[in-house]
Amino acid sequence: MPPPQQKFRDNPSHRDRIDRYDLRLLAAWLGVFCVGIALLAGAHRVYRLTGPHPHVRGFIRQLKHHARWFIPGLKGPRRDSFLPGVGPVRYADRSGASGHDAQRA
Repeated sequence: MPPPQQKFRDNPSHRDRIDRYDLRLLAAWLGVFCVGIALLAGAHRVYRLTGPHPHVRGFIRQLKHHARWFIPGLKGPRRDSFLPGVGPVRYADRSGASGHDAQRA
């Protein structure tokens, strides 16, 4: 006689029940996810249709400002370049960088 654990694992009705449960759980999760995405898309559409919202825009800017403190490496002043020590190209300083001749008075 096989051990009780082996007998339990080989029972096809148990496997079928587990498979059905997993499928129901996946379907429920996908349903909730799709409904959530649809609600967010609908709320965004209503937000865009109802016009400018300066208070919301200011709140989002404030959130972005505070979020920079949570991301490592962004706590300092803003840089135009992600590479350290490399700044923006200044065309007035180097006329050859732009491909045009500098116009000087």
